[in-house]
Amino acid sequence: MKERLLTTQAFQCSYLTQSTNCLILHHNYSPF
Repeated sequence: MKERLLTTQAFQCSYLTQSTNCLILHHNYSPF
């Protein structure tokens, strides 16, 4: 469940904000 939440957060973060800092924080769960 934790992995699923992190993946969702990473996707929302990169999709909504496309913030570099955000992608770095969730680099392991990058949607790319």
